[in-house]
Amino acid sequence: MAVANADAARKLQQRLAGGFRESDIMPVTDDLPEFMAEPEFLRRFGGVGAPEYRKMTAEIERRIAALPIHR
Repeated sequence: MAVANADAARKLQQRLAGGFRESDIMPVTDDLPEFMAEPEFLRRFGGVGAPEYRKMTAEIERRIAALPIHR
């Protein structure tokens, strides 16, 4: 957003100049899995590109798209 073009950069600067909270630019991540060894990752998600993996990445993308900064 900040480098797409001059107009987009200006709009982003204006939004941020008014102050913001972390929750305006960062989705909730407390319930997301992290620090997983490869065997656990494969067990839970079936590997990169598998249906469960795609489901998780879609959820993360949904959370990012819903952030106030994108409105």
